[in-house]
Amino acid sequence: MLPLSALEEMAHPVVMPSVTVIDTVSNLKNFLSGLRELDMDPVPLFVEFKGRDVSREGSLSIISIFVRPENKIYLINMHAIDNDDVFSTEDSTGTTLESIFECPVLRKAVFDVRGASNVLFHQHDITLDGIVDIQLMELATRDGSREFVRGLATCVRNDSPLSAKEKLRWQESNEFRKMIFCPEADGCLTEQYMETTLHTEIKDHCAYSLVVLSRLYDVYDARLKQGATKFWKTEIRSATEARINDTKKEEFDVYDRENAYGPWDEEELEMKMERRDSCPRGVTKSDRE
Repeated sequence: MLPLSALEEMAHPVVMPSVTVIDTVSNLKNFLSGLRELDMDPVPLFVEFKGRDVSREGSLSIISIFVRPENKIYLINMHAIDNDDVFSTEDSTGTTLESIFECPVLRKAVFDVRGASNVLFHQHDITLDGIVDIQLMELATRDGSREFVRGLATCVRNDSPLSAKEKLRWQESNEFRKMIFCPEADGCLTEQYMETTLHTEIKDHCAYSLVVLSRLYDVYDARLKQGATKFWKTEIRSATEARINDTKKEEFDVYDRENAYGPWDEEELEMKMERRDSCPRGVTKSDRE
């Protein structure tokens, strides 16, 4: 766990970035062009996929992208742009949203990649790459059992450096998300908010959600740097790739209860750690850098 002083240092008030809605092909081209000179390190993009039932059986309504080096948030309104155009539109260099999502060197942080990967692969033939799964970061840096993964609400409540007031704000924003986007949501209410012009409440929710997600990433990233950084980053990367591959299978079900289990066997992890610790001094020096 991070020492209290480190958490206090992170716990400054949430400052909202500027928010731009992308609702035309022209705006989408401008957004893609703006990513050309993006700093690749450490994680420049935070992404959330909003919609009723984000899975192969559902649909996407908004793709929210926080370009952190620029402190700007972009909301791609998929009700205003044809779905095929969203992913295939090219800027002057041929860059598309599909190529960004599939780029292995452009790192994109998400929380639990499985739903997004499932819908993107089966509906749009997109295989995500360069993904940093924040849910797996939490699992890797957790004290105690790693048998089950935790949901976003639990992570925000337990680990976020937000003040009590900001956590309440996030909780209210999350309840709004459930009201609009969950599969059980009232269809008429969803249509009311999801028009070609995004309502202010939707924009506020998407933007705030992304900023909180980025702050949560900072907490787990700081924890990773306290321990066997290289070891755990390798494990997280492998587990993320396995998640993406699983979601491409016909039989994968986003709502399967088995998805609550973590990807790592505790005994196998201990054996890997023992092998790492038994290496001659200096061999694993970079593992702790």
